[in-house]
Amino acid sequence: MNKNFKGIFIDSNIFVSYSKKDNNHNECKKFIDKIVKDFSKKKNLRFFVSRFSGVETASALRRKKSRKDAEAFLFKKESAWENIFIPIPPNPKEKFKIGDFIKELIEIALKFGTDFSDTLQTHSIETYKDQIDIVVTEDKDFKNRLQKRYKRIKIYLLKDDIYKILSNLNKNEN
Repeated sequence: MNKNFKGIFIDSNIFVSYSKKDNNHNECKKFIDKIVKDFSKKKNLRFFVSRFSGVETASALRRKKSRKDAEAFLFKKESAWENIFIPIPPNPKEKFKIGDFIKELIEIALKFGTDFSDTLQTHSIETYKDQIDIVVTEDKDFKNRLQKRYKRIKIYLLKDDIYKILSNLNKNEN
């Protein structure tokens, strides 16, 4: 497949951390803000997220905030990020059989040894692996599991100087 972009998949744990108010998650906030302000303007970079990332973020928010506050955060971010982060699978209205989807999730959980959240993320990566070149996560175990299965896709932790990596990608593609 010949494509004219580098696909970067953002693990949902980065969005969950972004939604938290404490200072322990400043790196996630900085990363997402940098994508929104700078990297999203680069035509050779596309940022993918699992369609289920919103569910994980909503769940994490709801445990800490009122429903009203959680909805306000999600609505604000969803509208601001709408054209930056491409959800995969892209269209929930496409032909879809729930039984096949569940079977695929079971197969991925068994193949990768993932919990439910990581199984959903891995399903997105596995299904769209031809479009994804890089995965960014905060979860070291998830990174290690993915690295064992994917040779072409580069897996990075957020702390792996991801800004430099993305900047170099952009320089190499212009």
